[in-house]
Amino acid sequence: MIVATLLIAPSAAGAGRNIAILFDDSGSMGGRSHLPTFGAQVLISTLDGRPGQDRLFTARMSDFVSALEGGSRLAQILQQYGPGHPQRVSSINALGLPFVKEERLDQPSSHQLLLETISKEWPSTDGRTPWHQIELLLERLAAVTGPDDEAFLIIMTDGKFMEPDQMDITAQEFRTL
Repeated sequence: MIVATLLIAPSAAGAGRNIAILFDDSGSMGGRSHLPTFGAQVLISTLDGRPGQDRLFTARMSDFVSALEGGSRLAQILQQYGPGHPQRVSSINALGLPFVKEERLDQPSSHQLLLETISKEWPSTDGRTPWHQIELLLERLAAVTGPDDEAFLIIMTDGKFMEPDQMDITAQEFRTL
């Protein structure tokens, strides 16, 4: 929760904060997802949705895993473009799938709806733990963060990412990302 404390600290005048949360809802989190879910809710409840203040982006690992099944176009892109390839992230984004969602915080009702959705949906665990969304979230943060803004990437996981033999990269390539 140290990261949450840093996020609550006031930004410099005129600076916005861009926060991205990657939530691990894989099978290895089974029975242990309620506390991280609550932590995400507490963090999100402190954000300021007024224009120019906080912007929130979320991603759940299960969304990516679902899209990888059965020789999908996503799987083809990952095979075609290796990590760090300039077309990899843009090709994934061109699929139009909601791997990274910008959440609405501008109205109290939308803020509350997000908290309720997290409470109901995020504790469900199933599937594997892909690392690919880290790339997507970093790209999104880089695209929306201005020179005076702050950006935070928060990864809520047990750290059990897919084994290198299940990924499209080697363990060494993953470490260099």
